[in-house]
Amino acid sequence: MSSEKRKLHERMSVSLDLESVELVEKLQTEYQTSKSEIVRKALQYLEVISEEGRVPPEELRTIIKLIARPDMITIDVSLIEAFLEGIDQEADKLKKEVHNVGKEIYNEYCDMGISTPGNCLKTIEKTNLFKVASDSKDSFTLVSANQKMDKILKAFLEGLLEEYSEDIAVKAEHGKIRITTKKKTA
Repeated sequence: MSSEKRKLHERMSVSLDLESVELVEKLQTEYQTSKSEIVRKALQYLEVISEEGRVPPEELRTIIKLIARPDMITIDVSLIEAFLEGIDQEADKLKKEVHNVGKEIYNEYCDMGISTPGNCLKTIEKTNLFKVASDSKDSFTLVSANQKMDKILKAFLEGLLEEYSEDIAVKAEHGKIRITTKKKTA
């Protein structure tokens, strides 16, 4: 028997902390397979993440949550732009509809435990509609993926963020969307 055939599997010993051991055992039960198979599968996923730019686990979790839902899609910005240019609705009617969509998504985000404007913006940032260029506790500057979308994004963000128990100001100007929040006082 050649050494290549004997090396099809290599036995390894690894030291895991208690949390990791519990996770492996949980996955072993869930998938009804061996610990070795769980580790092999985990390595495949880690390789994909590594090749795609080392996506942090929390971002990956958010992306998976969003795309696992049948009512969410990942879409190229140029396609959205084409839709916006092709829509024959009046601009005000479209903005109102987008505003209402923002309100609906607010409720969905609350169900997901996203309870602050900052967390909301960070979640949407993962969809690549915009990047949060700078932020503080009470203000955010967003750079949209496409400046032609700024007016529509402004309406969407107003609908989304006005449902929080805070005063929200959303301005689209100079290629940026600026959001300021001010807690309401009783």
